[in-house]
Amino acid sequence: MMILTQVPIAECLLDKCDADSRVGGDSHGADLMVDAARKKGLQVFFDFEEIPNVI
Repeated sequence: MMILTQVPIAECLLDKCDADSRVGGDSHGADLMVDAARKKGLQVFFDFEEIPNVI
């Protein structure tokens, strides 16, 4: 069982995601999320134009 007080909730949400997007601006927290997404094997997009149009 995962204890949410030890793992940021946003990082837990990555388990439900197919990919992550990182938009501009300085943010240490967002950089940590990119690292966490990559460790989970998720694709990370840095521009909305990179995201495939999947319906």
